[in-house]
Amino acid sequence: MVMTQTISTNIDRDDDLTPSDPYPVEIAEYRPYWVEQPKEDLEAWVEYIRIRKAQKRKILIAGSHFNRVEKKGLEYLKHCKLISDPPNPRAYAYFFRYTPLLGKSMIGDYLGDPDEFNLQVLKEFTGTFEFNCMILDSALRTYLETFRLPGESQKIQRILEAFSERFFDQQSSEIFVAKDSVFILCYSLIMLNTDQYNPQVKKKMTEEEFIRNNRAINGGQDLPREYLSELFHSISNNTITLFGQAGPVEMNPSSGSTLLAFLEHADEDEMLHECIEGLISLARIAQYRLADTLDELVALFCKFTTLLNPYASAEETLFAFSNDMKPRMATLAVFTIANHFGKSLKGGWRNIVDCLLKLKRLRLLPQSVIEFDVTSSSSSDALDGLKSESAGKGQKFSTPIEEEETVGFCWDLIIVISLANINRLPAFWASYHDYLLDVAQFPLFSPIPFAEKAIMGLFKVCLKLLASYQADKTPEELIFKSINLMWKLDKEILDTCCEFIIQSVSKIIIEYPANMQTQLGWKSVLHLLSATGRHPETYDQAVEALIMLMSDAFHISKINYAYCIDCAFGFVALKNSPLEKNLKILDLTAESVKLLIHWYRTASSWEQPSSYGISSTSSSDDNPKRIESVNFIMNLFVKLGEALRKTSLARREEIRNHAILSLGRCFKLAEDLELSPTRCINCFNLVIFAMVDDQHVKMIEYSRRENAERETRSMEGTLKLSMELLADVYLQYLHQIVGNPGFRTFWLGVLRRMDTCMKADLGEYGETRLKEVVPELLRKMLTKCKRLEF
Repeated sequence: MVMTQTISTNIDRDDDLTPSDPYPVEIAEYRPYWVEQPKEDLEAWVEYIRIRKAQKRKILIAGSHFNRVEKKGLEYLKHCKLISDPPNPRAYAYFFRYTPLLGKSMIGDYLGDPDEFNLQVLKEFTGTFEFNCMILDSALRTYLETFRLPGESQKIQRILEAFSERFFDQQSSEIFVAKDSVFILCYSLIMLNTDQYNPQVKKKMTEEEFIRNNRAINGGQDLPREYLSELFHSISNNTITLFGQAGPVEMNPSSGSTLLAFLEHADEDEMLHECIEGLISLARIAQYRLADTLDELVALFCKFTTLLNPYASAEETLFAFSNDMKPRMATLAVFTIANHFGKSLKGGWRNIVDCLLKLKRLRLLPQSVIEFDVTSSSSSDALDGLKSESAGKGQKFSTPIEEEETVGFCWDLIIVISLANINRLPAFWASYHDYLLDVAQFPLFSPIPFAEKAIMGLFKVCLKLLASYQADKTPEELIFKSINLMWKLDKEILDTCCEFIIQSVSKIIIEYPANMQTQLGWKSVLHLLSATGRHPETYDQAVEALIMLMSDAFHISKINYAYCIDCAFGFVALKNSPLEKNLKILDLTAESVKLLIHWYRTASSWEQPSSYGISSTSSSDDNPKRIESVNFIMNLFVKLGEALRKTSLARREEIRNHAILSLGRCFKLAEDLELSPTRCINCFNLVIFAMVDDQHVKMIEYSRRENAERETRSMEGTLKLSMELLADVYLQYLHQIVGNPGFRTFWLGVLRRMDTCMKADLGEYGETRLKEVVPELLRKMLTKCKRLEF
């Protein structure tokens, strides 16, 4: 106890000027890390020791990678120049043999692989063992302690063959005449071990049966009976661990087991204080690269809190806290370790979070804990302990209120931890998003209140992230993926959270538009702006944010233009929305053509965004990059025209007519886009001709209804404006249109539509007034053609 407290007191003294950080050493070239260097040259030997320490640190990191993904660990060895190029089998062998905490099952799978290089590694690995003066079962135990035998029989055979050859070459006596004899006996020992310790085997093998089964295996001769008998009793008395995963590393018994034993049996307050102070001193030491020991200490303290006992009722836990000092002191110790050594904790955070949740449900948490400090330092490892709880998975709640409070508390924890680790978001959020996806697919999952709490918390993280410019776009992509996942879980989410969403989205558009760099981000924000704007209570704030964005136009770019158009016309399509707002939006969309013109003039200097889903058209330009860019711009223009065409069918006459006027403004500005003959014809077919046809159909539909003369005449007036627009745009782009090889077909299309409109049958509402308008328009068109000698 005294030694532990002395070390912990001096381990992080502020007045100790001795450098504690590792000596800066760079591994510049490959050096076999298992080769010792003599001390002949002291200066060279010191440098060798420094490099050796750096190699050991890198090997431990490689081991951590190997335990998660085998390939990643081995690639890290190459990256750190711990493996030669081409790879040396001996380097892999020494890595598997001497690196602590490696997954033993993964080593066994690698050694048993039939690949030629793996077989060389297996031979080198087996060559690191010395079996002189060992009996066979002791050698086999020593060998199998370093890895776990794989389950596949062929892999077992390859491993045992390598062992048998090594053991035969090093045997100190002449018992075995061939390595095959060793191999057969090894298999026999493994079968005996399985027979003796498998509970499903009722009739156990006897010594006589074992000896009889191994007759004549030594080159046709029997092995000495005494030798086989000794092997039998050794296996019968002490099993060989053969298969299975390597479990978690347990804390070294000498590093705290005595104190824990005292703590478990201590009843006096003074003894409790002494034990807990000693264990916290041990935790202070363990914070320096002994994370597993620190996690183990937390787990053991949590055990003494009684909070994690699944069989204890709330009343029993409260009684223990009220009448026993030990649970209260253990709980205090848990949070003391979390506060002081939290940066060194890993898996222990799960236990701490479980304690927090239990205390919350028991209403034992003070208000200062529930009201979080966003600026406090927290570890992202704690998120692992909040994944299930934030969805209510695996928990039983007595009331819906308790469920909502617990889920809300978990999401508050998640958000606070994320905000504190905002600069490291890419390191942990991708895996967390995958977990959110899994939660959403639970068979009995209810999205409320999970998604409601999630969407509010995720926007807090998003606002913190976008408050400053991020050179890396990955965090923005990650957080908006999660936001999209949450609001799509249930249609009620947008209703229950619309006010919070519109405040967050408006803040992003007004204050942080320059920091939003991804298509997914803009698409999500503008879609949510449009969706929440459908609610009367949030319409004004939403439409003002859009108008501000489009009026300024500085932050409308190639990656968000299409989404701005979709959002704008989503507002225009709303029923009973203020007319002046809609007219303002239509004017802004028409003026946005100036942006297309600007991008057209600099078309060769930027790349087309990839995920709008807009089809491209051909171009005669010789520069492939400019062709792609110009096609993209023209397609954006067509998208704008099609949106105005659809708006020209709105129920309100003022909006319909203004949409046509805005479309005329678009074509007027588009002269600077230098539309080719093919693109002109394309615009007529997709926008103007389609608009005239749709309005004609709508007018005829109204004329067939009873008491619909007002609607019929109103649509007739809109169709008149469209016919005038057709004539104006035709005359505006006459030079390009006439130059198109398909002009004859195009002209027949114009005449057919004029004829159809003139002869429109409005039934009981009388003749159409277009009979006077259309001939005048046709005369105007032909007069100009004649004047220009077309």
